Amino acid sequence: MQASGGPGGAQPPPPRTWWQRNWKWFLPVSILGGLALVAAFVGAIALFVFGLFIESDVYAEAMARARANPEVVRALGEPIVPGFWVKGTLEVNGPSGSADFAAPLTGPGGHGTLYITAQKKAGQWRFETLEVAVEGMEDRIPLTASGE
Repeated sequence: MQASGGPGGAQPPPPRTWWQRNWKWFLPVSILGGLALVAAFVGAIALFVFGLFIESDVYAEAMARARANPEVVRALGEPIVPGFWVKGTLEVNGPSGSADFAAPLTGPGGHGTLYITAQKKAGQWRFETLEVAVEGMEDRIPLTASGE
């Protein structure tokens, strides 16, 4: 008489757990999914921050002046398309604020950078610096009238 349940006295192995059956695909998928979520979160924050610059009235005014300036149009061509990667600071607190940033510009004839430094007082922006630096040109193109 034998005490074991199987032939030759061997016990069947215990059933494998879900983790033991699936870890080889679950672990990499979890890590990659977590990295994708972090990248999406960082991307959403970047879109929000750059959107604040692009939607600001000081940026809109500066872009309108750049597109209307004949020297800028001659240097970059038409249409002048603003780039996405705006660098700098923009602070607005009701009727006052300050802006100091650079925005890339592209046209069929070349690339440039729009430089903006402005102060907002009593709800109105006053440009201290508003000029376009075009790649390959030594001098910058001013977009402000004298005394502005």
